[in-house]
Amino acid sequence: MTWKSTEASPSFLNRSNRSHEMSNLFPNFLHDESEYVQAESYWANLWSKIPEFERSRNQWRPNWFTAQPPQDANPIFTAVSELQKKGIRIIQYEPTFKGTELDFWVDTFGGPATDPTAIRELVIACALSMEASQVAFKLMSSWIIGDIELANLSGLPDSFTAIQPSRPRWQEFTPEFDFGAFTRAA
Repeated sequence: MTWKSTEASPSFLNRSNRSHEMSNLFPNFLHDESEYVQAESYWANLWSKIPEFERSRNQWRPNWFTAQPPQDANPIFTAVSELQKKGIRIIQYEPTFKGTELDFWVDTFGGPATDPTAIRELVIACALSMEASQVAFKLMSSWIIGDIELANLSGLPDSFTAIQPSRPRWQEFTPEFDFGAFTRAA
């Protein structure tokens, strides 16, 4: 599923009706080690905003993969639940235009999809912005609590307004995270 927009964000992401300019976070992270570390921290902090209960009840743990040099941001963040046989991999890329850029899909790691020991992973690839991180947060949250599954991710229209989990529990904890708290270091 690919979503790219030249607008600041789709209406369901806006907490208010105020218009705001698109803001990419750490746009030079692949060329600036400090920005790379900040981007890694951003994703780890975003993960930590999913309630501990939701993460621990199915034994989710971050750092499923250890990043290997060179630091190419594939992945920049990972998490896995071996109990659920599910994983999350975040791939971050440099922005290609002023707008929200985010792709996601489900893949299988450790064997074919028919292998009961294989891990089904939600892969989110994006240029990091506050808007993309909001969508990524909702996708990650819904994936770990079981609100979206493999079948729900295929055939979605090209609008994220279709991603409304059957039980939108992520709405219970989304306000806890201040997406604007991270800014590019001067």
